[in-house]
Amino acid sequence: MLYCGGSVSLCCLEVLVHTDPDLIPDNLVWSYAELSVAPEVFNEPWDISSVETTRSYGKHWIDSRRSIAMKIPSVIVPQTNADFNILLNPTHSAYTAIHWQKGGTFSFDSRLFEASV
Repeated sequence: MLYCGGSVSLCCLEVLVHTDPDLIPDNLVWSYAELSVAPEVFNEPWDISSVETTRSYGKHWIDSRRSIAMKIPSVIVPQTNADFNILLNPTHSAYTAIHWQKGGTFSFDSRLFEASV
């Protein structure tokens, strides 16, 4: 599955929480796609403590091919309903028709990597 953020800033936060700072490349780019249909909305109880449950649900969703995209809550700040990630299903028949738009290059603000005193 392709894991996308609802905004570039959310994508940045996802990179920061899941990647060792020494492994983040200097040549980052962003892009975007507009889907022809609205993503399916994840309406199950969201238990971020159970990695096995979320993986199992994701595998079932991919294998079912019932939708090309699913909107899921961000676990970075799970208490809000404001930030969402979008999962794309590469096994769905419409996946190859997704038209990606070029965004641009960017780099993280160096203050994100400074040790706090």
